[in-house]
Formats: sequence, C-alpha cells, structure tokens
Amino acid sequence: MIKERKHKILDHPYVGCALLPVIAYIGLQLLSFMPGFFLGLFGMKSGVFHNVMVAILEIVLVFVMMLFYKYWFQYRFRGCFIDEGIEYGLSIVMAPTVFFVALNVISLLFQGHITAPIYAIIMGCSPGIAEEVMFRGFGLSNAMRKVETKKEMVICVIISAAVFGCIHFVNLLVGAGFILTLGQVFYAFGLGLIYGLAYVCSGSLIPCAIAHSLIDVSAYLGTSISDSSGILQQTNLESTIVSSIISVILGLICIGFCIFVIQKMDVENIKDTWKRIWR
Repeated sequence: MIKERKHKILDHPYVGCALLPVIAYIGLQLLSFMPGFFLGLFGMKSGVFHNVMVAILEIVLVFVMMLFYKYWFQYRFRGCFIDEGIEYGLSIVMAPTVFFVALNVISLLFQGHITAPIYAIIMGCSPGIAEEVMFRGFGLSNAMRKVETKKEMVICVIISAAVFGCIHFVNLLVGAGFILTLGQVFYAFGLGLIYGLAYVCSGSLIPCAIAHSLIDVSAYLGTSISDSSGILQQTNLESTIVSSIISVILGLICIGFCIFVIQKMDVENIKDTWKRIWR
C-alpha cells in the first residue's frame, strides 16, 4: 500500500489557489526561454517562428506539469480534460464566449488587416489551453479537494481569477502601456471568474479551454504584431483610455454574469462531481 503524502500547504484551498498557478506560470516562463536561446545559438532573430515555437512548447510543458501534478497526488486526480460535465460547462461559457467573439469579429470589420489565420489559431490556442491548466486546472482542482460550502467555492474562484488578472501586469515588462494593462487586468479578472465557475461547476476544463481559445484566436486575428514580443502598442492616449474603459465595462459584464451563475450553483451536485474526480 502506498503511503499517502501530506500536503501541509496545498491542503489550505485558498493558499493553493494562489500559489500553484504562480509557481506553474513562473516555471513555464523560465522554460519558454529555451527556443530563443537555441535560435540565438544559430544566429537567428526572434520573430514569428520564435513565437510559434514558444506557443507550441507552452502547450507541451503544461501537459508535462499536469503529469507531475497527478504523480504528486499519487494519481488520485483523474485529470482536467475529462468528458464528464462538458455540457454543463459549455452552458456557462457559451453566452459570454459568443458575445466576446462577436465583439472581436465586429472590430475586425473596422480594421484594414487580418493576421494569418493559422498563426492566430496557434497563438490563440496556446494561452487558451496553457493558462486554463495553470490557473484553473492546478489551483482550483487542488482547492476542490477540501472545500465544502458555496462560500468557500466562490472565494477560491475569486482568488484564482484575481491571480489570473494580476499576472497580466507582466505585460508592462515587455512594453505595454500602464493604462492599457490595467484595463486588461480587470477584463482578465472577469473572464477568470467565468472560467473558474465553469470549471468548479462542471469538473471539466474542456469548455473553459474552448471558450478561452476562441476569444483569444478571434482577438489575435485583429492584432498587428510589430515586433517579436507580440504586444500591441497604443501610442494615442485617447484610444488607450477608450480601450481601457471598454475593457473595464466588459469585465463588469463578466462579473454580473457570474453573480447570476453563482445564484444557480447546485453545491451538492458539485461536491458529488469532485468526489468522482478525486478518487
């Protein structure tokens, strides 16, 4: 009989919600420097090829991390991408996803360019999968081992969304504007709430990954990439402020939608679902 490991820190759901995603994110960023390092050895400059390599590598790395995560818990965790609860999860993310994708498509109609679709798909699906595994798959699945009440579940979702939003402050390090980043942080917090609730309620990360990827791909189609960082620069103060206000409004829409979802949560059904996930 295998002796069960003790998880002194991870057994506190709130701490685990904040700590696990941050550790995974830092590890992923450190490992993602490898393509740039090898390209430099061959005298190649960073660019589209480098971005694609990093995007693919990130997907591979998060699945490796997930294997280690399951090993650490001695394979009692069934995994994030289970086929159970997909319909329930999709019912939560479908309406906001259609809304945000539609906004991105409408925005494309007023732009004079569209990024290559294949490139947009790769660059959009990478964070759609990797970020969901890190911020929802690790933090929230660990928390669901211990939480019992709706209040505890909601607090964990809020913590997870807050960490997800604040991580976007790293864009400042690669040249993004502060005002633009603030708007993005709040918008990401709102989306994080939706994805977190969908994962907690359904037990499957598939709906979250699909929704996140669709929104990012549709956004990437209208992104002009002027340098290897892939960060869109706003040089006009007026357009920056308008973009930030729109991001805050979208974040508030997400919060309002989540309040509705929280009121409909079936705690006993959720607890039964996670008992089957944590064997």
